[in-house]
Amino acid sequence: MKRLAILLLALVLGGTAMAQMLNPAIWKFKVVEVSDKVVELQFRLSLNKGWVIYSQQSDPNGPIPIEFTFNDSKDYLRLGKVDEPKPIKEFDDEFGVAVAYFKDEVIFSQTIVRATDKAFTVQGKISYQLCKDGSTIAPNEQPFTFMVPANGDNDVLFDFSENGKEGYMDRTGKTVIRPQWDGVRPFQEGVAWVRQGDKWGLIDTTGKYIVKPTYGGTNDFTEGLAMVVIGPEFGGKCGYIDKTGKMVISARFGYAGEFHEGLAFVQLDYENGKYGYIDKTGKMVIPPQFDYAMNFSEGRAVVRMNGKYGYIDKSGTIVIDCNYSNAREFCDGLADVSFNNKYGFIDLQGREVIALKYQNVIHFSEGVALVNAGTNWADDKYGFINKRGETVIPCQYKDANIFSEGLAAVRVGNLWGFIDHNGKMVIQPQFASGGVFMDGLALVGITRNGESWLAYIDKQGRVLKEWPDTEVWDFE
Repeated sequence: MKRLAILLLALVLGGTAMAQMLNPAIWKFKVVEVSDKVVELQFRLSLNKGWVIYSQQSDPNGPIPIEFTFNDSKDYLRLGKVDEPKPIKEFDDEFGVAVAYFKDEVIFSQTIVRATDKAFTVQGKISYQLCKDGSTIAPNEQPFTFMVPANGDNDVLFDFSENGKEGYMDRTGKTVIRPQWDGVRPFQEGVAWVRQGDKWGLIDTTGKYIVKPTYGGTNDFTEGLAMVVIGPEFGGKCGYIDKTGKMVISARFGYAGEFHEGLAFVQLDYENGKYGYIDKTGKMVIPPQFDYAMNFSEGRAVVRMNGKYGYIDKSGTIVIDCNYSNAREFCDGLADVSFNNKYGFIDLQGREVIALKYQNVIHFSEGVALVNAGTNWADDKYGFINKRGETVIPCQYKDANIFSEGLAAVRVGNLWGFIDHNGKMVIQPQFASGGVFMDGLALVGITRNGESWLAYIDKQGRVLKEWPDTEVWDFE
């Protein structure tokens, strides 16, 4: 890597607007509560194409390594140093040292332990150097602030089953809402759907009914609204309620989806109707004209016409032609599509950025996408690629799941374990199936005396709660 000329930011960037225009690094910060006492702070960095940032492991005699500085606080204790994935390493002839760097996207994380149950902030700064093709931005500083909620303010509840009924537990496995329903769904936006017989009702986090079991079908709450079905789940009429249970869009649709980016797809006739889109007032803003439609994501929505899939914008204009055999929603600027039974990725302009050569792919998550490089469905070989299409974890697994909270489930032989972003097996293969980590826990399948059970595990692989599997579960 060539020695790079340093640009002094104070001289080059003549103001905030100019700095925003030139800055090739976008930082996002997230708090993940692992347990009552343990919190993970995530620093997510997205770099413009061609730019790199240098690892904490990089030789200080070369380019400036990234450094995290935390302000003193009595509210928490740091566990170890900031963790980072495995960097790219190569010898730099100009510096005469080995450099270690990251490109595209990287997530750093710091684990802390609470010293108080009150809400507190974690503040500090990140110092680093950015380089691209002979240009350098350095020194560079990014302040950060994490708002850690009071212990109990952000309690997450997990659904589980006991004696044929379903209820909710906390992260430790303690029952919070006793199992009493025939079916439940995860809490979303502070409320959850529960089923008694064939009717769905709505509860709050104490288990109190907001709406008693009334509806034949429902969707999760998104953007403050949820679709409900009056009458049978298939063939009834769909409308929308708010979190108080008030009907805000009358039940007049044959089928309806969730609200995303202010719009929801609907059918006027469940059996033969075309798909269009409504806004949150119930007004039809994109007239029914599509054979099939999906949610909006990043200003685009998948639609099907004449058996082929493409994308529209929020005006209903087709902006990516309906040429694909299959297509899915955009995530982090890319969408997976297929043609002639091969999958790859396109960008928001419809340009093919990762060749359509895979047996299957799953959307990008935490900077990597799950791909199947097998030659046919009997020859599954799952691994992970980055946004440049480079394989970062070899395609060697019989099955796998997406990355979430730094871990991904992979199948080795007939058993599932969990790997980190370096491909290291951190939870050894031992499960019958593997889900994704959410709020510090993952749902897995286990075997007890020859029978199928389900369990929640933590990031050390410890089982917190288990029960007989009487349902068909979607582990994604």
